[in-house]
Amino acid sequence: MAAMAQLMDDIVVDRWRHENPFTPEMSRATEELFSAGSDSERQEVLAQWFRSTHQPCLFARIAVKDDRIRYCFITDEDLTKTDRHLRSKIATRRLEWHNAARDGLADAFVISVVSNRLVHAEPNTALKRVARHLCHLYLQREINEDVREDETLPLKRKDDLMWYRVGVDYFGAHADRRWYCDHRIPGGIMLTANSVGHMAACVRLGIVSTGDDEPSRLWWALRTTMSLIDKTQPGPTGRCTYLQSVGEKPASGPFPFPDEVKLPKSMEDKNFEVYGGLYHTDHTIRSSFFRPDSEPPAERFADLDLTYLYDDAAENEDFHEMSRGY
Repeated sequence: MAAMAQLMDDIVVDRWRHENPFTPEMSRATEELFSAGSDSERQEVLAQWFRSTHQPCLFARIAVKDDRIRYCFITDEDLTKTDRHLRSKIATRRLEWHNAARDGLADAFVISVVSNRLVHAEPNTALKRVARHLCHLYLQREINEDVREDETLPLKRKDDLMWYRVGVDYFGAHADRRWYCDHRIPGGIMLTANSVGHMAACVRLGIVSTGDDEPSRLWWALRTTMSLIDKTQPGPTGRCTYLQSVGEKPASGPFPFPDEVKLPKSMEDKNFEVYGGLYHTDHTIRSSFFRPDSEPPAERFADLDLTYLYDDAAENEDFHEMSRGY
């Protein structure tokens, strides 16, 4: 596999961006990242981004409020060095994240590549190779596109060590003003690993406060996930993810929580088992994100899963490994 420095040589400038400049908030946050003199300053810039409405993930807002995100920053200078250097830097920060997660102090990991070349990179095959290679350096295995790439996260509970499978996601500056703008991020490109199951377990253990009660199993996580989908701002071509009404997409059974647990009024008529999207939300490196044009693909995903948050059926592997823990 080619080294990162070699792959960076193939990056070309995004000509589409000349007529579609970055939004003011993206330009401002990117400038702040480039002017930051240390990782702690870069961390504060991203923390401000996660706290804002510019980043739609409600879990990220909760995590950053309680300092539950751990960061690894890679700069243009790092990108000129060997893969061994990059691998070591990521592995060191990942170990710090795992140690914090074991004690219930962190759920999310961010690998932020702050690079002027990547900020202005055209989303094409060359950039996709860089993204896949970054993920390879992180997970230490071959990375494929249009599939979910996972890792695991520990949590100590009494005398046991629980593990949670965690999906990895990709974000890029090139998403700004494009149809997948909910995956934009200032500064370059980014990989994130965010364990909802780990955070939900910490909520139940009283380590994390969400400002309300946790009355039943993973109800809090389901409600927050549905709220995230429901409140995401539409992009240039509409919503990237969306809840579906039970009239349009009937649920296969009754609401899976006790009678005293109810969905917010705005979501009472929504399907709580599946939702829709313009891209597959589980996938890590999505090929549809690496095209120079700004039009979404014709394919739609109408059966994106929510049952991993609550359905404890023996065959529901995602619930047992991602939400309940094992």
